[in-house]
Amino acid sequence: MYQHYTKENFIIGKSNIKAWEVCEAALSNSKAQQNPTILYGMTGSGKTHLAHIAISQANDAVQLSAMDFIDGLVTALSNQAEDEFRHRLINYDVLAIDDLQHFVGRNVCQDEICLILDARLAQGKQTVITSIEHPKSLTWNNKQLESRLLAGLTIKLELADEDMQKQLLAKRLEKANVAVTSEEIVNAVKSTNGNGWLIEGVAKQIVDNYGYKNA
Repeated sequence: MYQHYTKENFIIGKSNIKAWEVCEAALSNSKAQQNPTILYGMTGSGKTHLAHIAISQANDAVQLSAMDFIDGLVTALSNQAEDEFRHRLINYDVLAIDDLQHFVGRNVCQDEICLILDARLAQGKQTVITSIEHPKSLTWNNKQLESRLLAGLTIKLELADEDMQKQLLAKRLEKANVAVTSEEIVNAVKSTNGNGWLIEGVAKQIVDNYGYKNA
């Protein structure tokens, strides 16, 4: 699901240039003091994309969603294999976990993440976490986990500005070999509000319409 989240496809603009620069600097040194690196912002702001760019630069890395983590932990617990589950995630050079907010209210998951994060911190291994909200705005039952999260580097990503929206759509259409005018691109992004997912949806609709007209 992350194949198109490449460095080449990531559009840098006014709304995310600071996040890009800070994240690049932090991830260039896996033993940095500011670890974990937490990327937060609204849906469609590019958090998962940036996290994937980070892990793609490592030889041994994995990116999984919060629900993947939860499902994996439940399966491990039912098979009495939680130690194997934990050590597998500890051993990756870079670990990325999406949607931190889904762990709120899940005490067992919070405890497990805390153990994994502590072990990774002790080994100087970089962890990247995405979230809709800043971790201090979320309610944590495990206060040790909360402390670890707040001690890391927290970077906010904003939704794409108008220029970035046009670049995102133009790049998506270019890859699909669909040619449209600048005016059509401007009109197409008006309803997206800078949300990357909505821009992707608009692009898909244009590509589908183009294919239908030329069938």
